[in-house]
Amino acid sequence: MGMFKQLRQKLSATQQTINALQTQLTEMQAYQKREFEALHERISVSTDTLMARIHQADMGVNGNLNTKVDQVILPLLHDVEGTLDAHDMRSEMLGWASYRKEGESLAEAKQRFFRELPQAQGSARLIQLVSAQLLGDFDELCVNNDISYWMDFGTLLGAVRHRGFIPWDDDVDLSMLRDDATALEQAVAEDPRYTITHVYDWYAKCEQIRFRYTDENIPCFLDIFIFDTAEQASRELISKLREIRAQLTSDLDEQESFAFWTEQPYLDAQDAQAQALQTRFEQAIAESHAAGLNTDLTHARALIWGVESSDFLTMVQGNYAYDDVFPLVRIPFEGHLCYAPHNAEKLLAQSYGDIYEVPHDIKTHYKHIDQSLIDDEATQALLRATLRS
Repeated sequence: MGMFKQLRQKLSATQQTINALQTQLTEMQAYQKREFEALHERISVSTDTLMARIHQADMGVNGNLNTKVDQVILPLLHDVEGTLDAHDMRSEMLGWASYRKEGESLAEAKQRFFRELPQAQGSARLIQLVSAQLLGDFDELCVNNDISYWMDFGTLLGAVRHRGFIPWDDDVDLSMLRDDATALEQAVAEDPRYTITHVYDWYAKCEQIRFRYTDENIPCFLDIFIFDTAEQASRELISKLREIRAQLTSDLDEQESFAFWTEQPYLDAQDAQAQALQTRFEQAIAESHAAGLNTDLTHARALIWGVESSDFLTMVQGNYAYDDVFPLVRIPFEGHLCYAPHNAEKLLAQSYGDIYEVPHDIKTHYKHIDQSLIDDEATQALLRATLRS
């Protein structure tokens, strides 16, 4: 029992305590086995019924397939979904009850669980460490040039929950106000150590902005997301911004003048063909500003993702109250003190819900860096050489 062996190594308990814990774990496994078998039987019966109903409808016995979908198939699917959810909840509750230490609250146990998760190993950890170093360099550059930024999205989640990278993550997400992004471009232009790349992503219909070392062979980068200010995130403003974004994506998909983009779905802004894309994106940004974005900071009450960003239409992760972000605070990330929204946990809950639930993307999280680069020995040697002790 691997889990028991680890616990036995960690805990300085008496033999009676260890035996009691082993019994508890054995009972928990037996309970979960019974739950899983019951769940499997329930799903099997529901699936058989579902397939029989589909076959019956397909053969025309009852005539109306749409009625069968609404009245038979969908309720069965909802029933199976509810059964799965209930099983997951029971298993999670039992797991947390077994994990908690005496006198420890459930919230404290969850925080301890995530803080004690093992870090990434090998080349994956090397990527994280060099990315964290790049973040520290970025922070120093911003501080020296009076430029504001904040950790956001998965990086902010990692900082709050793990004090560093989420173990299965491989990139850094940062956000900035548009004027600060312009100031950053100017600062980087005067510093030969760094560069900022702009790439137009056909799949997401967005402009990717990345801060990285000048050496193109170093695969680490920081993603930068642009925010605009608004007096308030009113329904009228959000509706107008959605219209602007929808028209932008429609034009990029349908106008013949942008057909070339499908052949180069990740088009560097330095490419001659990218000028047409840049012009269209700048038009959309100007329209969003005319609609009410980019207000003076003294009147700003909301922060809204720039219209050139992906997933703009959801307006969930990209719509913050100004006072939840500013004033910024310093919190640790992989040994570096970096800027974060002062109401970080509220913003994380807005974007992700309960950040102390066991995540579902541990194995399926999207990899931002090509695995072949991570596995390449020359790249790993370069990363080790780049990493300062």
